Amino acid sequence: MDTKTILLVEDNEALLKVLSLRLSKFCHLVTASNGMEAWDILKEHEFDFMVTDIEMPVMNGFELINKVREAGIDIKIIVVSGRYDTFAIEDFQDLGITDCLEKPYSICKLLDIIGI
Repeated sequence: MDTKTILLVEDNEALLKVLSLRLSKFCHLVTASNGMEAWDILKEHEFDFMVTDIEMPVMNGFELINKVREAGIDIKIIVVSGRYDTFAIEDFQDLGITDCLEKPYSICKLLDIIGI
């Protein structure tokens, strides 16, 4: 089985560290702490999945996802948010999101969505 490549975008440093430790056991993982940093990475590298928070400084998740789609980057996107109830499911579906997870979420659920 091919190793999946994942870009994890999360502004909460503690959560990013915990998720990195757990996910890196199962895939090739690259991290970014905001949407702009993720965008710079995406312009240079290809990934199977991007797991992104929505509410972040510098560039939020919606702005990042819009840039990715406008650029025609072929990547599966999983959105995670602590304020999932404030976003309409239609907003995510219109952007071609693979799945959505509400924080806190199970790492097992994320791995299941990714297919690991």
